[in-house]
Amino acid sequence: MSKKKKKINWKGMVKRPGAFTKKAEAAGMSVQQYANKVLRKDSKADTRTKKEAVLAKTFASFHHKKGTHHSAPNGSFLDSRRAKFGVKE
Repeated sequence: MSKKKKKINWKGMVKRPGAFTKKAEAAGMSVQQYANKVLRKDSKADTRTKKEAVLAKTFASFHHKKGTHHSAPNGSFLDSRRAKFGVKE
């Protein structure tokens, strides 16, 4: 038996489009710089901001080849990113 790949609606993951980018700009940083800052162990950022940072890092990890569409293979990918950065659901 082969397992079917679970299709993830990545667009549905973004609840507040542009909010994290706005926070990064207010801090005078790029989105990735701000995500790195938020995900440091000594960060006092709230849980929502940390989740947004994990999602920003996840989206940055997707690479598109010309003319192709890439989606993550299953739901465990986002869970593994959260675990890597210590963000609770």
